[in-house]
Amino acid sequence: MIKVKSTSLEGFLIVEPNCYKDDRGFFLETYQEDIYKAAGITEKFVQDNQSRSIKGVIRGMHFHYKVSRFYDPDDECGMIWNDSEVNIDWPSITPLINQRDATYQSLSQLIDGHQLPYNLPIEVE
Repeated sequence: MIKVKSTSLEGFLIVEPNCYKDDRGFFLETYQEDIYKAAGITEKFVQDNQSRSIKGVIRGMHFHYKVSRFYDPDDECGMIWNDSEVNIDWPSITPLINQRDATYQSLSQLIDGHQLPYNLPIEVE
């Protein structure tokens, strides 16, 4: 069952899917309309994205779990991967990072600049 957890950031939720593994591989349920609706997430989602990276790659910390509009590169936003306030202990000393992700702002800068979509009307039980 998918779990939805609140965060300290207003309007942001953590959606944790269950991954069921066996000898054949795994099955991952990433969306179930009823669970999303119960958490107050009512958007119509049109696209899912998933990537796999080689060892040493750190991808940008982008703001989406599912997307309600089709991809538009002008809408991209994220947080710098090594933000000292977030304090992630990355295992790679010399990570591979693309130029766009390396120029993202810190979480504080994003909050101060009102660049986060955190004022969405979402309720969590």
